[in-house]
Amino acid sequence: MLNVWIAPYWGKHLLTEVEALGVKNWLKSLPLARSYKCKIRNTLSALFSHARLYKFYSAENPISEVKQSGKRKVVPGVLTKTQLEQLLSNLGIREQLLVLTAATTGLRRSELAGLKWSDIDLVNGWISVNRSVDNNLENPCKTEASRKAVPLDLRIVPFFKRCYEVSLFKASDDYVFAAGCNRAGVKWGFFRRRSAILCEGDQQYCDSDQESERSDAGSGIVSEVIEMVKEKV
Repeated sequence: MLNVWIAPYWGKHLLTEVEALGVKNWLKSLPLARSYKCKIRNTLSALFSHARLYKFYSAENPISEVKQSGKRKVVPGVLTKTQLEQLLSNLGIREQLLVLTAATTGLRRSELAGLKWSDIDLVNGWISVNRSVDNNLENPCKTEASRKAVPLDLRIVPFFKRCYEVSLFKASDDYVFAAGCNRAGVKWGFFRRRSAILCEGDQQYCDSDQESERSDAGSGIVSEVIEMVKEKV
């Protein structure tokens, strides 16, 4: 979140240049779910709190004036058995495995993207969730509770075997759902649109998702605070 969204836009701004209205308009422009925008807003607020704590900044936290709802715009849809069968019949083997794994394990999108062949135990029927991948960046799991083995429905074992047979990336450290260059993940936007077109009530599925330290308080830049937080936390 820091490296992908906050640092590229705000990293070179002076702390005193960051204003509530600018942050509000920036959040509004991001092509992200409300819940994720809310997390970005809270992270940016935490940066200013750390800046005040370590004397980088002495004014009030401007993010306190920024309101960002995390409420969903649309209640997520649930596929019926017929819709799921219709969807699977129009997908390739990798995408079929992706849908079935998601449906039977409840893993997050980022956790599915981060699965490697070494995480899959087809003999004993377990999937080890060891990492998540978002925007091609590999990170630890979202919570400690997420770093647990998940039961693998033995009915989808043949799909794993078939996917492995046709995959170009079969090393233990390769991603199960690798893109063409062994980067993690699938073209999620395309995948959601495809599933929406194939299933009834399609709209509800589309709407799912260092410079040196400054001596004067308030003269530091946002990227410095980001680096400081990474070291302290």
